[in-house]
Amino acid sequence: METPSYPLKAKTKDEGDIIVRDIILTNHEATQGHSSAVDRFSVVDDHDSRTSQNSPESLDSIFEIDAEEEFPDGGWDAWLVVIGALCGCTPILGLLNSIGPIESYISTHQLENTSTTVIAWIFSIFTAVGYMSGVLVGVLVDEFGVKMPMLMGSLFHLIGLLATAECKTVYQFILAFSVCSGMGTSLCLTSNMAVIPHWFKRNKAKATGIATIGGSLGGVVFPLMMKSLYDKVGFQWTMRIVGLVCFALNMMAFFLIKTRLSGKTGVFNIPEFDENGQKFSFVRKAWLRFEQFSVYVTKLIDFKAFKEAKYTCCVIAFALSELMLVCCMTYLMSYFIKRGHSSATAFNMVIIVNATGILGRFVPGIAADRYGVYNVMIGMLVTLGIVQFVLWLSLGQHLWSLYTFSVLFGFFSASVLSLSPVCLSAISPTKDFAKRFSTAFLVVGFVSLIGLPIGGAIIDNASISNYNNFIVYTGILCAASSVFWALTRYAIRRTWKINIKV
Repeated sequence: METPSYPLKAKTKDEGDIIVRDIILTNHEATQGHSSAVDRFSVVDDHDSRTSQNSPESLDSIFEIDAEEEFPDGGWDAWLVVIGALCGCTPILGLLNSIGPIESYISTHQLENTSTTVIAWIFSIFTAVGYMSGVLVGVLVDEFGVKMPMLMGSLFHLIGLLATAECKTVYQFILAFSVCSGMGTSLCLTSNMAVIPHWFKRNKAKATGIATIGGSLGGVVFPLMMKSLYDKVGFQWTMRIVGLVCFALNMMAFFLIKTRLSGKTGVFNIPEFDENGQKFSFVRKAWLRFEQFSVYVTKLIDFKAFKEAKYTCCVIAFALSELMLVCCMTYLMSYFIKRGHSSATAFNMVIIVNATGILGRFVPGIAADRYGVYNVMIGMLVTLGIVQFVLWLSLGQHLWSLYTFSVLFGFFSASVLSLSPVCLSAISPTKDFAKRFSTAFLVVGFVSLIGLPIGGAIIDNASISNYNNFIVYTGILCAASSVFWALTRYAIRRTWKINIKV
């Protein structure tokens, strides 16, 4: 008589990745004179059979780290988190997508006598602070969850924008917009992005894509607000209104997002008494917490993760693609105006870029869950590079070409923005995702700090030929990032075959 089979889970290593294999235990009675039962073990290796197939549908993602975790991948709580992250991404990514209208205004008003290279430092420092301070934010998110960092970020973001309204000089813009708002951006963005992998695994790309739609929505709403308010109430009240709208949306995110898995490290746990039995004073405990925090942050940047080839290539690709997009979004509006188009037309093109980004953040996420996030990412960047060189560089003198470019650039650039954190999370354990995400942000911030002023220096006196050189610069960044995403894909699968889901 045969007893039922009981599936047991066991872990094994295959090329550095965790694979879950089913070990089926079946008890059989002996049929040839044996009275005792015999335990028979058979190992069924689904991975080997899967990787022998060519169709993407037959392949599971072998590089997902958290095979032992069970994820809701849906449900009321999970989708509320996505809605909250969408609300949080609307002001944060939306304002990042609206840098162009801000740069265009201050370069022709408050800073009209300042060189393009110097003005570029305002936005490069803003981007760098937003990314690089993510290392500190990662510690806070891992230790306290997302509530406290989200609240702090919302306040920093609001105060920075209100102060930006009063700025007249470069150093004032750097302190208010670059540093204060940049810190708020980092606190809020890391909190919003780090929470989604707690709730989704198979539908992670789709959920992240939905959340980052907020960036495109904000990229439509804020330029429309600026276009209308600049002439009606001036720059000061425009920035104040934008700041208050951002704060309201951040508060909605604050009440909706929450973590599910604990990555608590105990870094802030200090004993009440020292080794001699003396109770620590408040000042002494505060100093010990600071020392412990400093040591912990240093360990977060120990570069151990960079021993993994796939993580190193992923971070480099992430940094190059982000730099390319930040450069383009910063100077697109100024380029449109330089081509002889009115400010209203330039605003419309920026709005089109962000409007088409709504589809760009959602559709590729669905495709990534089906065909592999790295496959889709590489395809998006290759196509984006072609669009840059053909429609922007070669045919930029035609209005129809610029409108077509705005539509396509908006779609593909938004795809890259929404898929980048998914690519990073795919090779990171869920409980360490905030740390790895923050460490990657450190590199992205440093690259942006240097790369954006280089773009400003290339533009220099804002001649058409210099703008064309700038387009070549962004095209090279796009091509280089495509290469490193492809190298990351190879480091994961150890194959160049394009019909394999990665």
